[in-house]
Amino acid sequence: MSGDGQAELIRRCQAGEERAWHELYRAHAPLVARFVGRMVGAGGPVDDLVQAVFVEVFRGLRRFRGDARLTTWLYGIAHRVTAKHLRGEGRRRRREQRFADEGPLAARSPEPARAAREALAVVERAVLSLPEPQRAVWVMRELEGLSTAEVAEALGTRQGTVRSRLFAAREAVLAALAAAPDEGDDGEDALTTMATSPPRARREEEVR
Repeated sequence: MSGDGQAELIRRCQAGEERAWHELYRAHAPLVARFVGRMVGAGGPVDDLVQAVFVEVFRGLRRFRGDARLTTWLYGIAHRVTAKHLRGEGRRRRREQRFADEGPLAARSPEPARAAREALAVVERAVLSLPEPQRAVWVMRELEGLSTAEVAEALGTRQGTVRSRLFAAREAVLAALAAAPDEGDDGEDALTTMATSPPRARREEEVR
């Protein structure tokens, strides 16, 4: 949607046009669901959280003045709703036990596809075990492809804080990968690639 089209959609929502609210939801619910799913992991209450996010969006949109991009504003609300959920769940945090019950990964995988799946599982476990502030930065920066400035704006923090949290998140993920059983050459290459190269093209320089 173009900037002018988005501004017009927001204007219609602020005027109370019901059809515009539905258009806004259809246009942006997939983005919110993807972010929430990456924050809470498989089996999390994604649908419920998406609904909670849009309750906050509908409550707050009349005050939206366009100082930030709409998507950045949405990420900020999605983060606040998800972080509240994770704090409530935090007493049984980290989801590690769920994966541990499945047993250790195979020492070697003769199939590259299987090695890649196992690598993904290691990365997912590592990301889900990150403290929530680091996890939010990792998901927004590495998976959603936001710039450092956009992440800082969405989270209401400084760019330096974003960089330090991302550095700490990468260190933790790399440590988890180093501790994982040997996956063979294919698995090792997959692990290293996922830990050091985000799946979407960066829009600014790498964080050192």
